[in-house]
Amino acid sequence: MLFIGMGGVLLTSCKTTKTDGKLNTITAVEKPLNGEVIEKWESGAVWTKATYKNNEIEGAFIQYYQNGQVKEEETYKKGIKNGTYVSYYENGQMQSKGRYANDLRQGEWISYSSAGGVLEKANYNKGKTI
Repeated sequence: MLFIGMGGVLLTSCKTTKTDGKLNTITAVEKPLNGEVIEKWESGAVWTKATYKNNEIEGAFIQYYQNGQVKEEETYKKGIKNGTYVSYYENGQMQSKGRYANDLRQGEWISYSSAGGVLEKANYNKGKTI
C-alpha cells in the first residue's frame, strides 16, 4: 500500500490489523511515529486521521462514522487534549461541544439533541462541574 502523507512525503511503512469491523492501517515515515496517520474501516472509508510528532498526537484528531460523516474532532498538544472538542450525530448534527485544557474539561460544554435543540449546558473548571 502507498499513501501520500503531509508535505507530499510518500509513506511506505505499513501495519494493518483488523478489529471490530475496522481495518486499521497505520502508516509512518519513521519511528518514533511522525506525520499523518490514517486508519480505515473495512469499506476503505477513513475511520481516524491524526498527526503525530515523536509518538504523540499533535493538532487535530478526527474520527469518522462509516458513512463518512465526522464523529468527533479534538485538538491535542504533545499527546494531551488541549483545545476545542466537537462531537456529531451520524446525521451530521452537532451532539456536543466544549474545550479541554490539559486533558480536563474547561469552560462551557453544551449537549444537543439529534434535532439540534440544547439538551444541557454545564460549566467546568479543571474537569469539575461548577
